[in-house]
Amino acid sequence: IKEFSNPSPRILDLGCGQGYFALELARKGYEVVGVDISSQSIEIAKKTAALADIDGSLLKYEVMDVNSIAQLGGFDVVLCSDMPMVK
Repeated sequence: IKEFSNPSPRILDLGCGQGYFALELARKGYEVVGVDISSQSIEIAKKTAALADIDGSLLKYEVMDVNSIAQLGGFDVVLCSDMPMVK
């Protein structure tokens, strides 16, 4: 991320699941929004982040589908891994 983005990128973790990648990026000081369609996964992600004592201004999790992400504003980096393709 440091090599290919600006010094303080805003990162979207699309299909974040239980939020582990987003959490680790926030630990490194990046501003991260984790998005997943599963409310159960986001609930787990929020609980894990609370236990990790992460700065709330750096990490947020949202339940939402890909068609709604525009309402979150712009991002410099988008992560999307291990997401099933649905037709």
